[in-house]
Amino acid sequence: FPSHDNELTTLKNSPREIRYAFDCTNNKLKTLEGGPEIIGGSYYCYSNELRSLKGAPSRIDGDFSCWGNKLKSLEGAPRTVTKNFEATGCGLTSLKGSPEVVGGSFVVNRNELTSLKDGPKKVFNNYYADGNKIEGPHGFDGVTKEIMGKISIRGNDFDAYPGAWKDTVDKLKSETTASEVVAMYY
Repeated sequence: FPSHDNELTTLKNSPREIRYAFDCTNNKLKTLEGGPEIIGGSYYCYSNELRSLKGAPSRIDGDFSCWGNKLKSLEGAPRTVTKNFEATGCGLTSLKGSPEVVGGSFVVNRNELTSLKDGPKKVFNNYYADGNKIEGPHGFDGVTKEIMGKISIRGNDFDAYPGAWKDTVDKLKSETTASEVVAMYY
């Protein structure tokens, strides 16, 4: 159901249910309230002016992409996303409200995060938190334990103290099920 690139400011009067993907990208939306409640595919709401994800469906059977908005947290995000969840470049300072389960990759690159606390309970593929403001191992307290792919934390501040980089990698290797920890650009 395409409603992208229309300068929309509201989703009011949208269909309640959409059998396939819903695309409301590149508009002027500040909220998802009034939008569809049931989506049979992916939900794309990137490049808007969203300050909250309130109004998003609780389950997405596909990808959920909300990058390029003005979010501080993920409150209102779907509880379950069966494929990828992407919230890159939103200005996030907290992962509060993250989906509980992400069936693909969880991507929160280039935000203002200082911690990965309150992230998803389970990520079935990769977890990307590159280019944030996480300093040393304590910024990873409360990180998702069940990560079925790799965790990538490149571009964060690992110079907080001598040995912070190694301590961070060791912590993530011991406290998560991630297959690999990618912490530096090569």
